[in-house]
Amino acid sequence: MVASPRIHCYFSVMIEILIRCCAGTGLVITLFFFALQYRIIPPDHPHIPRWCRIDAGTCRSLLALPEAHIFGISNLFFAFGYYVAALVLPLHPWEAFFLISTMFAACLGVYLTSVLVRKLKIFCILCLTVHALNVALVILFIIHASQWHGL
Repeated sequence: MVASPRIHCYFSVMIEILIRCCAGTGLVITLFFFALQYRIIPPDHPHIPRWCRIDAGTCRSLLALPEAHIFGISNLFFAFGYYVAALVLPLHPWEAFFLISTMFAACLGVYLTSVLVRKLKIFCILCLTVHALNVALVILFIIHASQWHGL
């Protein structure tokens, strides 16, 4: 049974909304890490929820790790650019860029989660949230691409 064009349109719009929500959430978390990295706010600031607080040394050490950089550039810059692009660019003409970028980010996230949990033994809820968002974005972009190409 074939879905009506109206249902297909609603589904497509819902996927795009979910993509924008994930990208927006990723952008907010990235901006938070920028503020921590450049000491705009301290990692133990009283307005940061308790479940998210880690001591200043741990947070700075996470952001200074070699794994937190690609070609000497902080992952935060790449994340910022990616999430902004996902929020403002039309998805269809850029779907290959988004799909490849998100697959790379998700693979990198799996590696970084392994480093975080196994090597450093640190449970950073925001780090894990960003990695989970990137996995969700892979799935959403695959669904989005399949919608445009009738797969």
